Amino acid sequence: MLNSLKTKELEALIHVSKTIIAYLDLDTALELIMSVTTDVMKVEASSLFLIDDETGELLFHIARGEKADIVKPVDAVTLQNTVIKLIGE
Repeated sequence: MLNSLKTKELEALIHVSKTIIAYLDLDTALELIMSVTTDVMKVEASSLFLIDDETGELLFHIARGEKADIVKPVDAVTLQNTVIKLIGE
């Protein structure tokens, strides 16, 4: 069981790596990465936020999974008082 899980994870990483190399379009690569990650992690939803260099906000970029529509209404999150801000310091 453990070996088959690791094999699936490695196959997913190889697939994502090939995609990153094949696509010059960042959005296409990020969408595929999020889809593969959601599948491998077996989660109902996943989301990706990118940091806006000008405002310092986390801007919603991609949501994937069965329940992705739940997180889509979030547009932006201020970094102030977040774990991400603490990690970056």
